[in-house]
Amino acid sequence: MARSLGLIAALVAMLMVVEFASIADAKYKSYLRVYEEAGCRHRSELYNSCGCHNLKYSGGFKYDYNEKHDKDSKMTVYKHPNCHGVGFVLPHEDKNHCRPFPFKSVHIKC
Repeated sequence: MARSLGLIAALVAMLMVVEFASIADAKYKSYLRVYEEAGCRHRSELYNSCGCHNLKYSGGFKYDYNEKHDKDSKMTVYKHPNCHGVGFVLPHEDKNHCRPFPFKSVHIKC
């Protein structure tokens, strides 16, 4: 019985270490937050996972680029859904654009 309790405690400790590591990793990821209304107000959605995402809002955006963690990644925005058409790469620097944002999708290369 004591042996199984020790094993359970060790497994719980391992899970906690993995969870804290993933939280710390997410803290340093670059992200794009797109707002519902101009002025970067009201509801918003956050995009930070790899792949193509259709954007729900178009009122403005805040792009937080983390060069320490994401130096080789890039975000490309598209005027069409599903990352179709000509893309525009966001610069590797923080940006705020709180007026209408004409893009419909973003591709995050990780």
